[in-house]
Amino acid sequence: MRSPVRYLLIVCWLPFVGCPLFPPEPLPTGVQTRILDDGSIELIVTGRASSNAIDKDSTAMKQTTSREAARLLLEAELQSGRYPDHGKRFTVSTVEFEREFEYCIMKGIYKKP
Repeated sequence: MRSPVRYLLIVCWLPFVGCPLFPPEPLPTGVQTRILDDGSIELIVTGRASSNAIDKDSTAMKQTTSREAARLLLEAELQSGRYPDHGKRFTVSTVEFEREFEYCIMKGIYKKP
């Protein structure tokens, strides 16, 4: 004979199997810099997809908007005046996407004159 309480607990618990109890913490967005051993500067830029893309859960929209957000942050940083001749001295080394394209992380190196 099955216990009705046990059955109720199993039925109520099933929808939560495989789902995290709490959503993951958001990644910090913006620009981080790190001075490398040779004096070059590594820029790490994190952009987040638009809320509309996230709400629609559209992979293409999330990828496009998170990449554009990272690109705009990088562009603003490079044009801040701290990176002279950045057009010739800066190269993007990697572009990665995190959390199903919700975040785009661009890394690049600026070689000082």
